[in-house]
Amino acid sequence: MKTLLCGMLFCCATIQSTHAATTWHVGASRQYTTPSAVSNLVRLGDTVQIDAGVYTADVCRWTASHLVIQGIGGRAELRSQGLVYGSKAIWVVCGDSCQISNINFYDATCPDANGAGIRLEGHRLSIDHCEFTHNQDGILCGALHPSTVNISHCEFNANGAGDGYSHNLYIGNVDTLIFEYNYSHSAKVGHELKSRANVNIIRYNRISNESDGTASRNIDLPNGGTAVLVGNEIEQGSQSQNSNMIEFGLEGLSNPGPQRILLSHNTLVNDLGKGSFVQVAAGSDSVIAYNNLLAGNGSWISGASSNRLIDKANTQRSHLGDWAFVDASIYNYQLSPTSPAIDSGVVDLPTMMQVDREYLHPMSWTTRCSDGKPDLGAHELCSSDDVPVGTPEHSIRTFPNPCSDLLHFTHTVQSIELYSAEGRRVLTSGNCASIDVSSLNSGIYLVRVEGTTRLLSIVH
Repeated sequence: MKTLLCGMLFCCATIQSTHAATTWHVGASRQYTTPSAVSNLVRLGDTVQIDAGVYTADVCRWTASHLVIQGIGGRAELRSQGLVYGSKAIWVVCGDSCQISNINFYDATCPDANGAGIRLEGHRLSIDHCEFTHNQDGILCGALHPSTVNISHCEFNANGAGDGYSHNLYIGNVDTLIFEYNYSHSAKVGHELKSRANVNIIRYNRISNESDGTASRNIDLPNGGTAVLVGNEIEQGSQSQNSNMIEFGLEGLSNPGPQRILLSHNTLVNDLGKGSFVQVAAGSDSVIAYNNLLAGNGSWISGASSNRLIDKANTQRSHLGDWAFVDASIYNYQLSPTSPAIDSGVVDLPTMMQVDREYLHPMSWTTRCSDGKPDLGAHELCSSDDVPVGTPEHSIRTFPNPCSDLLHFTHTVQSIELYSAEGRRVLTSGNCASIDVSSLNSGIYLVRVEGTTRLLSIVH
């Protein structure tokens, strides 16, 4: 019988982790004028508020866990002038379960060509509303378990040392990467996004080489596992160093199975004019696709036999001009009223592949409307009679992700539903802050919590 753990358990844990926490203020007019001045003083659960402004040649290491580090009054800009801490990064984050927001990271370099804006060495990290520009790596982390990396509303621009081994961001072998509402573009030879995570949830982003980018792949998932790509704008530029846009498992399918990649309502534009949209390693279990829009030349899927592709919407590929985008020359892939993508999608999608939002440039989202006949791709052409199917952004977070026994929420919630990938409701509860999920099979589930949705990975 399912056990529901409400209120008290979570509140006790919260009080223990935040008791006597201190808020540290950093800024030109403060006692502590740079982030490095407090990095060795902070303790478990502290908050560091950094005034907006430019902090030059200041690098440091954060060792405490459960830190909240945030720019206040605008973005705090860390312009390293090529400096890094410990031959690694502008910030080396060693503590567990830290949150970083409203910080910009510029110009990290080191002799091994892996100077990063952030180097993650602790377990679990959330980053939002940050910018990573002209570093050798935007974010870099290695093998960390158990660990989830959440990245949202961030920009990654022109990172990479130009050697093909450094990238806009490089996530190592963690349990789960959740990458939402981000803008990753113009990488230097490396990938716009590379991740070895066991589970990759990549939703509502713009991932593009554009005219000045020389990136290799848009998305490189070299060790397979489970990947869910929903509602993304993905554009391969004319200077791309590789002819396939999305890669899955080409360095060995070493992540836990099933080895599958799921693509729904993505707009994929190949301005290189050759290659493939998706390349999948032999031995992958499946490529499952719904309502994607492919523009430009190139094969839909390569590298695996065609019976690996389960395309439920008969994904359509055509020349760029045939789709009647609003203005593809400036990467605006909204649909004009004459687009053949309108009303061409199928309605019944697996739960985790359904869309309720769209990427809104830059680094944001808007609700997706519906008239009951979905359009292909990342955008829906709306009329006055259409209704929004999305929900407002909500502050509720689920953690840990992945989890094995208990799933927590950032505060007590009144309505909780978990759905399997097939759309079957497997658990429901209410007025709780924690629920027991130990009896559920390993896999990805959709969590609906009071007007918002999250994808959750459960491992045992």
